[in-house]
Amino acid sequence: MEARYAEWAEYATRPDADLSQVPGYLTAAAAAANLKPKRADEIRVQAMRAFLTQLLEDNVITEEEDDWSNRVMGALGLDSEWISTNMLPETVEVVTARANSGRLEPADEHELITKGGEEVYLEVVASKTKEVVIKEFQGGYAGVSYKVSKKMRVNTGGTRGRMVPVGTEIQVEDVGILSITNQRVVFMGSKKTQEFLYTKLVGINMFEEGLTLGVSNRQEASSFQLDHPQIAAATINAAASRSDSS
Repeated sequence: MEARYAEWAEYATRPDADLSQVPGYLTAAAAAANLKPKRADEIRVQAMRAFLTQLLEDNVITEEEDDWSNRVMGALGLDSEWISTNMLPETVEVVTARANSGRLEPADEHELITKGGEEVYLEVVASKTKEVVIKEFQGGYAGVSYKVSKKMRVNTGGTRGRMVPVGTEIQVEDVGILSITNQRVVFMGSKKTQEFLYTKLVGINMFEEGLTLGVSNRQEASSFQLDHPQIAAATINAAASRSDSS
């Protein structure tokens, strides 16, 4: 009977499902199988994960797909707040997909003092970083050593060598808030503030722990470490595209 419960959970994710009937079917199947709540949750979450994986294959999510996802979630008896906490990878993918589809919503609260007509879409804690070259001294002795007694030697000359690069490391320069708006990206650090206007933005590179922004009025790109950089990168890309078309 557990298999029957799983079938109803999977049925809820089908395009032709009658979602109004799903909660009753699930309740009846759980009772018939004497299913424990924890196991029932696992089955429903598994069905929701499979549904989202299929829905996000193209890395975008339309309003219609978003609405469908919310209705499936409701039919499965899953709370959106619980999903945000316990299905974090899927939640990150959904938020990124919304931005990829150009759907940006102004933030209700933000730290940035905005300019006229400016809207803040996202604010995240970020660390500004820089790549530092690590060097070490390499060389040897360049002199003469001679014996003056049984227990003593005299060395003349000195060492000869140079500092040689042996690698690099990433160091944190500053910590603050990265704000993404409809006009620019702003890093408000504890030491200084940097602005990246979309009109001067020439590149966005995302890496595992953050992203790098390049602008035409600076010789060096700026790198930032932050959680879920894919969300920030997608939001910047969507906001910059809006700015170009306006």
